[in-house]
Amino acid sequence: DLWVCRAVKQDLNHWATQYGFKPRIAINLHPHTILDAWFIERIADELQGERIDFEVLERGDANQKAAIDNLHHLRQRGFRIALDDFGTGYAGVGPLNHLPLDVIKIDKSLLDDAQTQNGRIVYTVAVELALRLGHKCVAEGVETPEQLEIVAQAGVTHVQGYLFSRALSAKDVVAYHPRQSATSHIA
Repeated sequence: DLWVCRAVKQDLNHWATQYGFKPRIAINLHPHTILDAWFIERIADELQGERIDFEVLERGDANQKAAIDNLHHLRQRGFRIALDDFGTGYAGVGPLNHLPLDVIKIDKSLLDDAQTQNGRIVYTVAVELALRLGHKCVAEGVETPEQLEIVAQAGVTHVQGYLFSRALSAKDVVAYHPRQSATSHIA
């Protein structure tokens, strides 16, 4: 994770120097990393002042006291914390009370199931839960205009998925960035 954070810092500096922009970047943290205060401090030092979301999974290690303390520390240093893949088969709602979250990313599997009446209810309730807890909500895996309509009707304002773009290399970010309109909401 520290290597990834250093690479992100290099990319951000390059984009700022060469192209005049620094986008918000999300970095997935390994469950073991969030347990280690030394690594968390190195990561925070490396990326201080950058617009970074650290994504964590709620299962397993994220619910331990050390992890929660380290995530609080990252928030205190100015970073946002995102819960990734919410709604996967292993997810529970209990950790939403304990994790210091800014963003909840609703897993693509819930959106895929939202084609049915029951699936739509589950998706809408997951989004409502995130929003009522005061978190930004991101719909993952939006691939079609129909899925975009479903997430919009559920109240989601931030989406990611192939409908807008596949994952981009650092080089391709430069080509993509100017195409974004002022009204797009891509997390």
